Amino acid sequence: MAGGLQNIRTARQIREARLEVVAELYKRGYSYRKIRTETMARMNLPAYSLSTVKTDVGILLKEWRESRLSDMDAA
Repeated sequence: MAGGLQNIRTARQIREARLEVVAELYKRGYSYRKIRTETMARMNLPAYSLSTVKTDVGILLKEWRESRLSDMDAA
């Protein structure tokens, strides 16, 4: 059971690291294909689909919107 929990933590850490890379590249205006290529190279990933890139960008956009809304509420 503890091994499964460790795998979940590792997967989350990898996802967070991947989102950091994707966020940086998306902010620079890279295309999804270029984001995919760069992320695979930087993180030494054997595979990273365009569908996952799109999902990752969607996650980031949602986070950024929520952050902006909470900032407006605080103001």
